[in-house]
Amino acid sequence: PPPNGAALHAELPSHARQLTVQPTTAPAAIIALLLAPPSHELHSSQLASVTRHLGPTTAHASAALVDSMAALPPELRLPLVDLAVPQVAAHPPAYRMALIALLDELVVADGSVSMFEYCLSRLVWSYLQDAAAPYRRSKVGNGSLGQVRPAVTTLLATLAVAGASDQTAARHAYETALHRLYPHAGAPEPRKETWQESLDRGWAGLDALAPQAKKALVEAMAAAVIADGTVTVSEAEMLRAACGLIHVPLPALLA
Repeated sequence: PPPNGAALHAELPSHARQLTVQPTTAPAAIIALLLAPPSHELHSSQLASVTRHLGPTTAHASAALVDSMAALPPELRLPLVDLAVPQVAAHPPAYRMALIALLDELVVADGSVSMFEYCLSRLVWSYLQDAAAPYRRSKVGNGSLGQVRPAVTTLLATLAVAGASDQTAARHAYETALHRLYPHAGAPEPRKETWQESLDRGWAGLDALAPQAKKALVEAMAAAVIADGTVTVSEAEMLRAACGLIHVPLPALLA
């Protein structure tokens, strides 16, 4: 099994952990995780985006951290964001909005959105929304799984594909998880949008589920992840982001 949440935080190199505890360096560390290497053609245009949204000082600080952030083991990237984002929340609302706009821009800079980029940007967005309106964290929903089936099927399919070595394994993981929630489910409808668009439309409904429905959903997500006996970095990232966005603790296999 992968190291749990606290253990992952403990594995962060001291220089990286130090960046996360300062309101001045935490945003730069998060931004640097999304920047291309200095030799890449995207690097200069990305830094121009940082300058436009947050000013030259932050652009310079972010550029200085690109190499050390790229050297982080992939499984430590979102745990670093977890530690850094509370310092970002200490900034004024206009700064937080500018950072979210910047992250959205950086994520699509190369024309595609990876699992990591999606999870990072949505986790930061959700945390900052909660910081601005703390009641979001403690609001108890009353929604049912029947009301959010399209979002659930996309989420479970995304997790299944993220961890599978081939289509057969992905289908097995997906069906194992789906039938826990919808025992008589047939083949899914073909999607008319990307998984990112489908999830973005679905998070509010998933967050509004009743507590028992959320618990069942987390158990189904965990079933999709462990169907093949291993937990990939992409699966762990999606699971961490999903739990953050629907305001539930990480399941035991990550927590």
